[in-house]
Amino acid sequence: MPHKRKTHNQTNSSSHKCRNNEPKTLEKKEDTNKQLQAGDQIGIDRLSDLPEPIIHDILLSLPLSDAISTKSLSRRWRHSIWPSCPALYFDEYSCPVLYFDEYSFGANYFQYCTGDDENRRRFTKFLLEYLQKQKEGRSINHRDIDKFGIRMALLGAKSDPVVDGWLNFAVENNVKELDLRIKRVVCQCFKRYWLGDSVFACRSLTALHIDKCAIPLDCVFDLPSLKKLTLSDAKITEDVFLRLVRGCPLVEDLSVQFCKGLYTMEVMAPNLKSLKLNITDVNRLSVRSKSLESVEISGDLKLSLKLDFAAIGRTLRELKLKNLFIADDLLINLIDGSPMLESLVLEGCIGLYSVRVSQNIKRFCMFRCRGTVEAKVFSSNLESLEYSGDAKISFCCWDNLRLAEVKISLDPPMELSSEWFFRLKKLLKGFAKSKVLTLVCPSDQVIIFPGALWQNLLPPLHDLKHLRLEISTLSTTCSAIVDGLVWLFPGLETLTIKSGSINKLRKL
Repeated sequence: MPHKRKTHNQTNSSSHKCRNNEPKTLEKKEDTNKQLQAGDQIGIDRLSDLPEPIIHDILLSLPLSDAISTKSLSRRWRHSIWPSCPALYFDEYSCPVLYFDEYSFGANYFQYCTGDDENRRRFTKFLLEYLQKQKEGRSINHRDIDKFGIRMALLGAKSDPVVDGWLNFAVENNVKELDLRIKRVVCQCFKRYWLGDSVFACRSLTALHIDKCAIPLDCVFDLPSLKKLTLSDAKITEDVFLRLVRGCPLVEDLSVQFCKGLYTMEVMAPNLKSLKLNITDVNRLSVRSKSLESVEISGDLKLSLKLDFAAIGRTLRELKLKNLFIADDLLINLIDGSPMLESLVLEGCIGLYSVRVSQNIKRFCMFRCRGTVEAKVFSSNLESLEYSGDAKISFCCWDNLRLAEVKISLDPPMELSSEWFFRLKKLLKGFAKSKVLTLVCPSDQVIIFPGALWQNLLPPLHDLKHLRLEISTLSTTCSAIVDGLVWLFPGLETLTIKSGSINKLRKL
């Protein structure tokens, strides 16, 4: 049967029906928009209709000041959402907890003052009341605690049950991150607070920061999930430290700062990636890890620290040594045993006569290392070199600086003699082939070579193309500085002079 063609009238009729439906669709959209606008005008709280776990995630992503302001949104936010919030931090000076209108207590955690005793009593009472609110809130809508932190000085033994109650509550709710900065007031002095066993048996814990606390001798450590451990000014014995690290088989980030009671340290952590130590009493350090990527060690120049990095592995990429007495052979062994090393920083170290920078290093810094006579740079991969100190050291860089930016912070003597300028010229010769050379100096007179010495300082350094000067005190004109340098660097293409608000670029 042949297909029946639509007549002209039928087509027009169909089109007319479509056009008639368009106003109805537009009317529905307008009605919907009006309803939404009306809902906004009458104050419908669409945010509070979200599930509490989603609200908690939103609050955790907000800056603290913005999160605090949400306490006035509704009774639900005040009495239900915040008591079950998964992140809690209490500070005896200013406590940003949202259930209470007054949360400023004003106690000074760093320095004892008798006037703070009453503030600490109020803070302890607040902690006790808020703990009860937390228990009530989580009984209605339970959620684990992601982060818990507290910073306070305990006033008498009556405060212990309050802190212990909070720590037990956090552990019972599978806390993941703990930040504990607790000490005790005894006879108007600060003493250490002895932590309980429950903290060190929290199997859900992934990060633990302990400050000013003491760790019991008979403590059993079972922290199978811990990946980040920080001990700051804590009291801990050598045996307890060894057992603590062994009780954290997955620890990747370990930081030990100014801890008392450690004279010999042995770090045995197979998964450790980052190690940061500030050790004032330690005289022997042994590190054993096959995954270590970053090491930073600060010490005391009065002690001769013995380092044993024999089992450090071949994965080390960053090494920083600060305020250590360290011999040439020890540093050479460290560098040669770390073929992946890319960054080497030496700051305030003594005992070094000659420093050798190996092939793969990309960043080399040496700051205020007294007594070091020479530094040999063998790395063709060098991208950045920084030096701070006097001009007595000699740098041998050959052609390894063509891709490197060099920054030299000069420490001149009080009186600038001809010897200073001879040493300075010798120092600068080692960096003449760098991509960019930056000189930081306290005065422009430090780098303006007197005309009477020019003849004795020949030959000039032709290779340097780009020079930057950062000068604290500018006592002459930029033209005078250019005249005082251009004879030494006749190949200069650009010279940048920066002093305070002055920042001038000269193309030569």
